[in-house]
Amino acid sequence: MKPGIISKIILFSVFSAATIALGASNDFHKGSFQIGHSAQVNGQELKAGTYTVKWNGSGPDVEISIVSDGKVLATATAALVENNAKSSDDAVETSTTSDGVRTLKVIRFAGKKYSLEISGESAKAGSNKSSSGAN
Repeated sequence: MKPGIISKIILFSVFSAATIALGASNDFHKGSFQIGHSAQVNGQELKAGTYTVKWNGSGPDVEISIVSDGKVLATATAALVENNAKSSDDAVETSTTSDGVRTLKVIRFAGKKYSLEISGESAKAGSNKSSSGAN
């Protein structure tokens, strides 16, 4: 083998190893939740159903993506909040504005000591707070 080819192979190997190491260090998270009625996240409507929320990082502020059937339906900023105790089940909290728009505010995950508090446009929702495992 020629020295130029060997150096290219070595360089490619080092680059590949570094890429794999960086990918492994990503702090990627996801969880599932269910809502029993439609609600908005950052102006996007989510119909009643089961969703996956994905985020990267350990907070306190993270960008979340809400996904269904592999399609991103909504994105928003959320605070990753450490709770005192593990949640007994998956649960969501919603708020309803004075004009009747229900927004998703908090997502809790079964067996986890953290929750996501959604901010941004959805955080402007007003009064009537409701909480349930299947909201």
